[in-house]
Amino acid sequence: EPPRPGSANGGAKTIKPQRKPRPEDSEFWIPPGSDAHLEGGSVNCFENSLDQDHWCPQRLLGQNHELIHTVNDWHFAMLNDTDRNWFFWHALEGVVKDKVVLDIGSGSGLLSMMAARLGASKVTAIEGNTEMIRLAEKNLERNKQQEKVRLIHNLSNRVKLKPEEKADVLVSETLGALMLGEGTLNYIVDARKRLLKPGAIIIPAGGRQCAVLIESPEIATISSISGGWNGFDLSAIDTLQDTATLL
Repeated sequence: EPPRPGSANGGAKTIKPQRKPRPEDSEFWIPPGSDAHLEGGSVNCFENSLDQDHWCPQRLLGQNHELIHTVNDWHFAMLNDTDRNWFFWHALEGVVKDKVVLDIGSGSGLLSMMAARLGASKVTAIEGNTEMIRLAEKNLERNKQQEKVRLIHNLSNRVKLKPEEKADVLVSETLGALMLGEGTLNYIVDARKRLLKPGAIIIPAGGRQCAVLIESPEIATISSISGGWNGFDLSAIDTLQDTATLL
């Protein structure tokens, strides 16, 4: 098993993917926790992001703090989302048998393993974080899918495939809370041009974002001054209200 980044005493070590930054990378959103685009330098380790008096478990020493926060904020919820998982299973079912499949932003490897179990002839999974690659390798072994799935530690815009490796089907769960907030379009357009066969199937093929205006006195009380209290005018604090990013 490859050693974890970091040491037992919590000292940060350097992760050095063998890839140099390229100017065209600036066109692509970099996922939190990704280290495939780095060249030297130290990652910000999880223990260094904690308050001084907080204890850090041994298993988290040296880990990329952005990755830990992303997994805990999003990945656990997604992997336990039964409706989401069945959506991808049914979308892949019937279209991947004997096909070459590409999984962008493969994370835990779940979608790649779905494709493999549903009969794909070959699956290429691209993931930008070193530790997620290591954990995906474990998941593949435990589910006996390591022979069908090839893991690549990189960002998909940096990957080059031979003509015979190009995919018949692309699956990617890189949709953010605002659907396109994680640079999905840029990565998929690039993959369609370079990594897929003509006419390849893309899953999901599209999406719809819905919005509705609401007015809520309860929400207003946690995002602005609402009338002051007991005759005290506190409205000056409203000059600090975030009306740019707060939804």
